[in-house]
This record gives sequence, C-alpha cells and structure tokens, in this order.
Amino acid sequence: MTQFFILFLVLCAPAYASEMAQIEQRLQRLEEATVLQKPSLKMTSFFQFDGAVYKTDTDLEQSERTELEDGFLFRRARLQAQGAATPNLSYRLQLNFTGGEVSILNAFIDLKTNWGKFRLGNMKRPSSEARLRSASDLSFLERPIGTDALAPDRGQGLAHYTRLMDRFFIMSGVYSGAAEERDPDVKSALSVGTRFGGDVWRSDKNFIQLATTHLKETSAENDRFRTDLSSRVSRERILDTDKIKDANQQNFHSADLQVSYQSFRLIAEVMMMRLVNRKNLPEASTDFVGTSFEMGYALNGERRAFDKEVGVFEDLRPVFAIDNGGYGAFEFVARVATLNLNSETDIAQIQGGKGATYSVALNWVPKRGLLFIAEGSQMEVSERAKNKPDETIRVLQGRAQVSF
Repeated sequence: MTQFFILFLVLCAPAYASEMAQIEQRLQRLEEATVLQKPSLKMTSFFQFDGAVYKTDTDLEQSERTELEDGFLFRRARLQAQGAATPNLSYRLQLNFTGGEVSILNAFIDLKTNWGKFRLGNMKRPSSEARLRSASDLSFLERPIGTDALAPDRGQGLAHYTRLMDRFFIMSGVYSGAAEERDPDVKSALSVGTRFGGDVWRSDKNFIQLATTHLKETSAENDRFRTDLSSRVSRERILDTDKIKDANQQNFHSADLQVSYQSFRLIAEVMMMRLVNRKNLPEASTDFVGTSFEMGYALNGERRAFDKEVGVFEDLRPVFAIDNGGYGAFEFVARVATLNLNSETDIAQIQGGKGATYSVALNWVPKRGLLFIAEGSQMEVSERAKNKPDETIRVLQGRAQVSF
C-alpha cells in the first residue's frame, strides 16, 4: 500500500506543479490588472504672456486709423486635470482663467472600445487644422485670420475617433452649443461634423497627409464672423460682418495638406463658411473664404510631434535641452493667411472686408515646458463697410510660455 501511494505521488507531482504554476500566473495577472485599474489623476497647466508694439498706416488721418495701443497681456492661463478610472475609461477637465472669469474649455470622458474611441462632453468639434491644434503648440501667437473668423470651435456632444489600417483617421460627432469663439450671441441648436484624412505617402517619420473637414450647423441666430489682427494685446475686430440675422443654416468646409520631411514642415489649408436658407435669399448661398500657407524649419534637426488621431502638428521637442548642456530647439516659421468676408454676389450684400497677413517668427524651446516666440506681422485690409479706408498695420510681438 505504501509503495502504491509513493508511486501515485510520483506520477501526479508534475501535473500538480503545472497546475500550481498556472494558478500563480493567474494571480499575478490579476494583481497587475488591479494595479492598472486604480484611478489616476494628473494636473497640468500652461501660461502665456504676450507683448506687442504696433505701427499703423501713416498715410491716413489720425481719425481714420485703427486705434491700437502697445502693451502686455496674459493671453492664456489654463489648468487641466486628466486621468483614468479604468484602462479603457479616461477623463479630462480644462479651465481657463483669463479675461476676468473662469471658463470651462474641455470637459469630457473617453471610452476606448474595439470599434474606436467614444467621447462625451464639451470638446473641440471637427474643424480646421489650426483650430484643432492646441493653443500651447501654436507656431505663431495667434491662429490664421481665416481660422479665427470662420472655423468652428467647441461644442457639447458625442464624438467618435478611429484609425483605419494605421494610415487613415476619422473624427465625427453630433454637437450642440454656441459658437462663442466668434461671438457670444451666436446660437447653434445642432451641428453634425466629420474630419477625415490619411497618409498619401509615409516613410519612417516623413509623410504627406491630406485631410478634409465638413460641419453643418442648423438654427443659427444672430450669426457673425469677425477677426482681430494677428495679435490680441490691443484687441480690435478689424474685419467684421456685423450680425447676420436672416440665416438659419451654415456649412463649414476645409481641406488641408500637411508635409513633414526631416526638419521641414508645411501646412496649406483652404476653408469656406457657406450660409444657406437665408430668409432674404432662399435660393442663393453666401460664402466666406479663408486660406493659410505655413512653412517651418527646425534649425537643430528636431521635428514637431504629430497627433495621428485628428491629424495636427503638436509641440517642438528639443534634442539638446539646456538642462543637458545644450541650447534648446530653434524653429523658423513663415505664414501667409487671407480672409474674404464680402458676399459679392448677394442681393442683400454683406461687407465684412478683406484681409491678408504676412508673418515670420522664431520659436525657441530651451527645454520641454518653456517656449519663447518673436514674431513680426503685417496686415493689409480693404473693401470694408461704412467707408472705412484701406489700411496697413504692422506689429512686432513676443510670447513667453511656461508649462507644468
């Protein structure tokens, strides 16, 4: 009997050891999953301090010139909380503290699934490349004048993000809310939009990408399109359609080309805002058009990061940061942007004016979290309402940005 028992143990020992090893592996995986599912919280912030000096057209009388004052401005002061409740469920809340009030910019939750990512809350809608790019990643102090005047900003709703074959991306959603970036009085009951793009060519980190955006807004009231100079230090809405009260639908369309080759990058974009179903012009449409062409070159061999989810460039990251004995990253950028807010074919004409800006800038990133911009711009405006004269305005401006 004893010999039989010993033989039984000898035969069963390998199976028992294997079973115990499997149980131990399961317990280890369960422990790792429990650690990953612990809620996380990360606080970040960034601050932008701008200064500008203006020079108006000396050929005009003092009473005809746009009143601009040199000075300084806290352009943005933002605080963000983000984290994850589970590996597939994350959240983000971003607040802005400039302008004498606290406003909520982003407030949403993300759910990752096998069918892509779903986002619910207040977020950026499908829009132009420059609008979707984070304010902390801009190459110039302000976005192009066409983007500032025409491109949709944030809204509350449900959106879906997905990538196909690791080459194409789709951003789509249904939203509601007000187009407050243009004017607080503009109301939009519902908007539906899609941004679609993908690589035409890619080799390692070099690529050529095309993208297009379409967004339809209904029930617009007191619509308005206007823009500043390429500076906010002395804010002056130099192009302005005034309120358009007879439009109940507007459609935004844009197409952009983005190229990244080693340290060189290029962005070309055209956008159009079309007003349809105007009460006075039920059979016609009113079109406003903006364009932008931007080139950048990093002098030390760096390249900007790229967000494949929505197809936009991100921040410049130095290879030789000053805290490692280097001198940071330098990037030279140039941009030409145009905007036409005149509806020349309408019976009831809208005359917001035409404008073009020519800008050059030097970006210096000593280390991650620090950014300095020196920029010079010239804006030419013409064909404005109320017999306002054509005007040329120049501005020298700079920015110091700190991120934590």
